[in-house]
Amino acid sequence: MKKLLLVSSFASLFCAGGTLAADAVSEVSSLPSLAQVRPLGKSPRLFHNIRFSSEGIFTWIDQKAGQPARLNQQGKGVRLGLSTDIGDVGFAEISGRFSREEWNSRVVSFPLELNGDGQTRGFDGMIGFKPMDHLRVGVIGGVGDGDLAYSFAVAPSRNPSSSFGSYLGAFVGGSHELGDLGLHVDLSYLNAQNKQTYAPTNSVQEARWNAEFMALQFGASYNLTPKLKIAGSLALHHVLSQTVAPAETPLDTSWGSGQLRIGYMLTEQLELNAKGVAWFENSKYDYRQVSFGMSYRF
Repeated sequence: MKKLLLVSSFASLFCAGGTLAADAVSEVSSLPSLAQVRPLGKSPRLFHNIRFSSEGIFTWIDQKAGQPARLNQQGKGVRLGLSTDIGDVGFAEISGRFSREEWNSRVVSFPLELNGDGQTRGFDGMIGFKPMDHLRVGVIGGVGDGDLAYSFAVAPSRNPSSSFGSYLGAFVGGSHELGDLGLHVDLSYLNAQNKQTYAPTNSVQEARWNAEFMALQFGASYNLTPKLKIAGSLALHHVLSQTVAPAETPLDTSWGSGQLRIGYMLTEQLELNAKGVAWFENSKYDYRQVSFGMSYRF
């Protein structure tokens, strides 16, 4: 029996981890007002430039190849985040997420229709500093769990399952501003650990799988107007090592992803934004995610 739902949580963590630091830079969307200008020197407060963000997230995953099941999964969720600058060189962000997942699939070896649903929850964090004006380094991490249930079409009784995942990583990146154009590059490393447990009636009681990733991302942002900003990026994801769950086929060694973000400053503090992410050149999964959100700067 394949661990269906955690694939979504794991993929979301990987995508978010590879772009978290670059997003923190690209949120600067316009010149400050005269009242916001401060003399050079140390910041007057330890925590400043505080931002609250929220977004609704929609995810689609289609498994194109691999055993033991063909998968079609959809998720709807929400993410709440709080970020801040620390002194003159530090920055940090913490966020919480919740999603509702539904899937249908066909077990290849039988074949049987398999349907299910579940809820996932998690927390993500980042802390970093800028040793130079255009350079940033830091660490990222997160944990998540899920309560799931699945059923076969020929045996409609629901079978409970639970999942737990965690990841820890680091990033280094740089940015360069050329007027309204910003150029960004980030290199990140992630180590992910996953576990899923099943009811006593299942042939597999517990499954574990782990993976180490590297991601290299190139991005650009441009101020179309003083209030409207567009940002995009391309990333290469590479699996350094992985432990595959029972009866599962491994992830691709390498694949790419693209991201596009549009932000509009409704006021000097309030931004509305939309973002899309998609994988490409991955022979196992089609992964797509769209989100709509806002951020408020204190």
